[in-house]
Amino acid sequence: MATEAAGPAAEGANMPRPARREILDRLVDEGRLDREDADSIVRAPGLAFSTPELVGYLAGLIVVVGLIRLLAAAEASPSAIAIALLVTGYVSAISTRRITSGSMSRQRLIEVIEVASVTQLAIAVGILLDQHLLESIELSVAIIAAVALAWGLSRLHTQIAGWAVTSSAALVATTAWLAVADLDDRATPPVFLVVASGLVGLASVRRSQPGAVLARVAAAGTVVVVSMIWFGTHDGVVAALPLVAIGLGAFALGASEHWLEITVAGAITVLIGLVGWVLDSGLGDLVQGVVIVGIGALSLLTVVRVTRTSSATDHG
Repeated sequence: MATEAAGPAAEGANMPRPARREILDRLVDEGRLDREDADSIVRAPGLAFSTPELVGYLAGLIVVVGLIRLLAAAEASPSAIAIALLVTGYVSAISTRRITSGSMSRQRLIEVIEVASVTQLAIAVGILLDQHLLESIELSVAIIAAVALAWGLSRLHTQIAGWAVTSSAALVATTAWLAVADLDDRATPPVFLVVASGLVGLASVRRSQPGAVLARVAAAGTVVVVSMIWFGTHDGVVAALPLVAIGLGAFALGASEHWLEITVAGAITVLIGLVGWVLDSGLGDLVQGVVIVGIGALSLLTVVRVTRTSSATDHG
């Protein structure tokens, strides 16, 4: 009985997760969904933006760039810039109350303005702390980023606002605190890897929320960047093996969860470890090419063998 119970479980573990199209086709075959509705679901984007909404975002970005240029041209003092940012940040926050939250596009607009307001206020407070209290730009950024991170975590129920602030603030805060601690470059990759893992874990717990993809993208980019830093500060096997292990783990996680950004980051990390190790091995150019091709061919053969074994088990 135990074997029979374990059989379906093992088979389910080996079965790939069905794609959206496959699930919809099954629902249509079972008569639970119309074909036209299924096709509409397949064609529907994850997020839909109207042209006026996108133009509004672009216009807002242009205004921000223009304001920065004006402040730079006026040679304003840091304190004056901070005060200007406090005023514009407060006005931005107040303006969101005048936008009625009805449609998804209006809600996104409110959240984008909210993120802009938080960013302006955070920069302003950071400047004032650096100029009049702490006299350390690294510590000022670290404190403000930590506060922004706490705010972002409290707003994860939003579509994009909480996720955008959480992802960016986590990375900025980590960078700033590492600068305050004055750690060696060799020690930074593990710290960022922990932060990236935290973002992925957060996105996994709240995977149903649209903004979770922002955390996964931030984590994926972080893994790739710290992989390059790690390889640049270590040599030989010590440089390659951790990257290969981390890359394979990220690749497996991304593939199992259908997270393209994590899958790509894992693949790039493996390439950085293996290819970088081969290129630094001192072998001739021809031998290096042969070794790299051999690694790729061995990977393909492994995939084919695993696929055939899994298929034979499913049919058996």
